[in-house]
Amino acid sequence: MLLEQDPHQLLEGMIIAAYAIQAHIAYIFLRGEYHVAALRLEMLCWKSVKGYLGEHVMNSISTWNLSTYQRRTLYLRRGNSAAQCAGGKRATPRAKPPFPLVSGFGQATVINNVETLCNVPHILHYAVEWYQGLARGVDKGTKLFGASDA
Repeated sequence: MLLEQDPHQLLEGMIIAAYAIQAHIAYIFLRGEYHVAALRLEMLCWKSVKGYLGEHVMNSISTWNLSTYQRRTLYLRRGNSAAQCAGGKRATPRAKPPFPLVSGFGQATVINNVETLCNVPHILHYAVEWYQGLARGVDKGTKLFGASDA
């Protein structure tokens, strides 16, 4: 839902996360059945968002940049559908060394979900206390979930 309605939230969250660890390349891994989300993201991947990707992000004097290799600003990798994952097995994360948070691609690496990265720009803009105040119980912040009568 987040990617279909406002993929720029993800892009902004990824830029912030990449800057925080000084990463120069960003990847999005997306399940195959998310066709509309993939279309929205592909438009962002091939279309440079002027001033936000490439060199001198947001006119900074920093030398940090997100790669624009072959005119691409970030990379989208589409996986199999849930039914095709792991030879028909349920599509659940499986821990397989090397663990990216430990060794990554030989560089600092962050792996996170779309919801978390979409929250980052709002937390930075409105402050942590604002985000924590959105909760009704002891947990802090928000959590999306889907409900269906099927």
